[in-house]
Amino acid sequence: MPSSLQKRAFIILLLFFLGLGLYVVYPFLMILILSCVVAAVFYPLHNKFLQWTRNRKNLSASISVVSFIFFLIIPVAIILSLVAAQLTSLIQTLTQSLSQNSAYELIEKFQNFSEPILVNIEKFLGFKIELSTITSRVLQWLAQFLATYSPEVFFKTTSFLFNFFIMLIVLFYLFRDGKDFLERLIRLSPIQDNYERHLIQETKKTIYGVIYGNFLTGLLQAILATIGFYIIGLEGALVWGFVTFFMSFIPLIGTSGVLVPVIISQLVQANYWQAAFITIYGAVIIGSIDNLLRPILIKTNIHQAWLFLSLFGGLAVFGAIGLILGPVIMAIITALIHIYETNFLEEEAS
Repeated sequence: MPSSLQKRAFIILLLFFLGLGLYVVYPFLMILILSCVVAAVFYPLHNKFLQWTRNRKNLSASISVVSFIFFLIIPVAIILSLVAAQLTSLIQTLTQSLSQNSAYELIEKFQNFSEPILVNIEKFLGFKIELSTITSRVLQWLAQFLATYSPEVFFKTTSFLFNFFIMLIVLFYLFRDGKDFLERLIRLSPIQDNYERHLIQETKKTIYGVIYGNFLTGLLQAILATIGFYIIGLEGALVWGFVTFFMSFIPLIGTSGVLVPVIISQLVQANYWQAAFITIYGAVIIGSIDNLLRPILIKTNIHQAWLFLSLFGGLAVFGAIGLILGPVIMAIITALIHIYETNFLEEEAS
């Protein structure tokens, strides 16, 4: 048996090299986290492949990686390229319209449409609202914002392809050896196994809830909204559908944050049947999806307020991956609090 001094020396040596190893993989830390999330989401499908291939791990892991590329990456890449093309066209149209009379005519129509409402608001507030000036400035700011953050800014092709290649390699090994690695990690950890398994289950439940609940519900709403925008002939329908997807994550506002401005713009342009169609279509079809699917698909113990904050807080801190990482961190905190309440507090009380 090693002495206590040898044990301490070994732990110090182990911690030193663990820190060194973490420093080595730090540039790929976000890729590793994203790969773990993707592996967790696709693992039920991977288990099916394991059964079909009679437990051939290499073959089933390869099929899982290929399925990830074909079912997720390729469709997303096609959609993003189409959105980028429409966004570029929309920016050009908006920029040109700002220098033409048509933009000012639209502003004038909007001002005439909203005049009765503004009169009552002005009486209540006690001062006049310069709607024409405000609207013009907002449109100019929007054009400058969209031009600044045009698709070319976001795509660094070489870096993206390299990181994507690393992710595919990591995914292969996670599919093949991830379960064994997780069991070994549980065995080596000094924390009780039942606590660790509770943390893992809560994290998995949150990942499934965020992906299948928020993302799938938002995606379906965005698809339906895009179809509706195409029906009424709205320019940049894919772009507004893309914005609808992100607006679906915001409580209380949701997809109405896009639908209401679209309805108002159609009314201003005297497109009455288009405005009526989007109003009915949005309330009956798009709105019902949120009310029906989201409560069924979201199965997590995180309060909705914390889930909302973790989504957009994670986005602000970690970037796009924060949409997953934020809720996962909040799920771990929730699980730790639950473990503390049900185990440690009860022991202290007794």
